[in-house]
Amino acid sequence: MAIRWRMLSSCSCLTVSDSRHPMNTLHPALLSLFRLTGQLAERASTFSTRAGLDEPIHHLLHVRREKLHRAAVLGLLLLTLLAGSDSEAAPREHDASGMQTVHSSPGNAPTSGTHAEQRAVTGTTVSPGTASADAMLAWLKRQPGFPSGQGVQTRLDILRQPRTAHLAPCQHTEYVLAAGARLWGRVNLGERCTSGATWTVWHNLQLHVEGPALVARQQLAAGSVPQPADFSVQRVDWTRSPTPPLPIDTRLGGQELQRALAAGQSLHADHLRPAPSIRSGEVVAAIAEGDGFRIATDAIALASAGEGQSIRVRTPGGKVLSGLVEGKTVKIFR
Repeated sequence: MAIRWRMLSSCSCLTVSDSRHPMNTLHPALLSLFRLTGQLAERASTFSTRAGLDEPIHHLLHVRREKLHRAAVLGLLLLTLLAGSDSEAAPREHDASGMQTVHSSPGNAPTSGTHAEQRAVTGTTVSPGTASADAMLAWLKRQPGFPSGQGVQTRLDILRQPRTAHLAPCQHTEYVLAAGARLWGRVNLGERCTSGATWTVWHNLQLHVEGPALVARQQLAAGSVPQPADFSVQRVDWTRSPTPPLPIDTRLGGQELQRALAAGQSLHADHLRPAPSIRSGEVVAAIAEGDGFRIATDAIALASAGEGQSIRVRTPGGKVLSGLVEGKTVKIFR
């Protein structure tokens, strides 16, 4: 007659009543272990045998069950030790926002020198394109060719700042000018990062230069010889013209206007040219000199010319000669 025994392991229903016990944090793993132990014991406790052999088989099952329980207890102790060591790790705190804060040990804390260096870098960081007009004007005044003189005043307007939102912060910048740049009127001033990043931006500026100038009282015709009484001294913006005006103490004698000058317009160097000593159609003395001879005759100037300039004249006989102007005479070339 066949007899079947079935044993259930008591470990499969193991629970821990204390909620603060570290085993509760490992309850799923322990429960799986004891369930596995119970399954092994259940499989080992199911036998088919003949009648009359109950006692030997019961003894073998009892011994096997004790071995499985001892293995489970050892595993429990090992897991408990591991849970205890994990709970003694670096302490964690939860701040008011629910974020975990890990306390660093003294060996991992940054030194005071590191903090000082970071503050220094932050303190010297320059945002690109934030320079003031006063700072840029002060730099321009130290450059060669900057307008200067008695009674001269300068002002700098920023017409357009560069776009810098995409640029990296910079620890130090310097100003640069393009080769051949002229410090007059519209000026493009570069700002280049020399520490912390690599970029160059350009400031579009307007440099105003104000100072005294000779201003025409009334309109003056081209070819006329200007006189001091034709002008008054006024303060004007010099950069309205490509060139600066003539100094107010300029001597006008021996010069003429090569183009008309409107009333209220300042007098510049390109308005004047030397007044001709001889004018076209004027009768002059033509002189030819050589070794042991000197010939002088009247001639008619074929053009106007100033002192030291070349001129052509026609003699009474119709011969055309060339020479240099010296006062009211023409020295004929040999």
